[in-house]
Amino acid sequence: MHDSQPPVAESTQPRARPASVWFGSATLVGTLGLTVVCAALAAIWDTQTSKGIVIGGVAGAAGFWMMLVRTRTLHLIPKEEIPYRVYRWTFSRILLYGLALVVAYLVDPIGRHALLGAAGGLFIARAVMMATGIAAWRRGVQSGSGSSSHE
Repeated sequence: MHDSQPPVAESTQPRARPASVWFGSATLVGTLGLTVVCAALAAIWDTQTSKGIVIGGVAGAAGFWMMLVRTRTLHLIPKEEIPYRVYRWTFSRILLYGLALVVAYLVDPIGRHALLGAAGGLFIARAVMMATGIAAWRRGVQSGSGSSSHE
């Protein structure tokens, strides 16, 4: 007599996402969401500034995405090539940011409100990245897996 047991079903609870995936997703969604909110608020007073915020915010999110994708492949690169690649990646991001500022200037060459909005929009990704990093760190400390400077 063959005593077979039915296959054990996997847990129905969702798996916890790795911190790097959570950080990347939260930063991208937060950047795009905050860009929309800031652009909507700016549109009340000046549509050119609002357009600039959208241009800068999208460029900031794209720059973060480029950094995220490339750092995930960092372990595949030979050790001696890492500095060269990192400089090349940084240059490509700066080129993207410069292109966003040029486009924003062309949107409003007289008043330059779009240019100022784009400059502010570029900082949205940095602000969200910092806030998400702090939230991820606090999340790790509260769950007991983070390190504390009090030890």
